[in-house]
Amino acid sequence: MKKYIVIIILVLAMLPLGGCLHQANKEELENFGLIEVMAYDISKQERAKVTVAYPESLPTNEIKTKIYSTEIDLTHEALKKISRKSDKSMHFGQLRVILFSEDFARQGGFEKIIKDIYQDPVISNNVSIAIVKGQAGDYLTDESPERPLITTFLSDLLMAQRTKIFNVNSTLHDIVYHLTNEISDPLLPYVEKRNKEIEITGAAVFKKDRMIDIVAPWEANLINALADQKKLQE
Repeated sequence: MKKYIVIIILVLAMLPLGGCLHQANKEELENFGLIEVMAYDISKQERAKVTVAYPESLPTNEIKTKIYSTEIDLTHEALKKISRKSDKSMHFGQLRVILFSEDFARQGGFEKIIKDIYQDPVISNNVSIAIVKGQAGDYLTDESPERPLITTFLSDLLMAQRTKIFNVNSTLHDIVYHLTNEISDPLLPYVEKRNKEIEITGAAVFKKDRMIDIVAPWEANLINALADQKKLQE
C-alpha cells in the first residue's frame, strides 16, 4: 500500500514541473523571430538590401507581421544584422518564400545568393522563389483586409502556381538544379501589383544567373516542354 502511495505522490509532484517546463519552452520560443518571407532589393548604395517578415503573436491573441530591413555584403550577415534591430533572435527555420526585385535579378549575382542560401542546413529546399516588379520589400508591407497576413498570402500564392497557373519549377532545389546543369536555365514566377491586387502575371526567364526577359504563362509552359524534350534526347 505504501508503495502505491509513494508512486501517487511522485506523479503529483511531477505535474507542476511539467507545466513549468511547458511554460519555459513557450517563453523560449517567444524569444525567436521565425522568418517566413525574405526579399532582396538593390539599395541606394548599390548593395544588397534584405527585408524579412515574420508573424508575431500579440497579448490580444492577434497576429501581427513584423518587418525589418538591412543592407548586407554577404548572405549570412542578414540574420545577425536584423537580430540586432529586433528584440528577438532571428531564425530561418520557417522560411517559406524568397522574393527578388526585377532590378536585382537583372544585374546578375543571383546564382551566388541562391547557392549560399541552399547551403544553409536550416532552410528547406522547398522554399518558393519568385521575381517581383518594383521593390521586393514593399510586397511584405502590402497587407489588407483581404490578405491580413502577407507572409501566408505570398506562400499560398506561389504554392498554388505550381499546380494551377503554369508549370514552373520554382523551389530552391529546382533553381539550384537549373543553375548547375547545361540543359536548361531557371524560369521563375513573375509577380506584380495590379489594381491593388498581387498576382502572378508571367514568368521571368534567366540566362545563367541573370534575368533576361518576361514571358506569358503559356510561353513558360512551352519553354518547359522544349526543355523536357531536349532532356529526353540527351
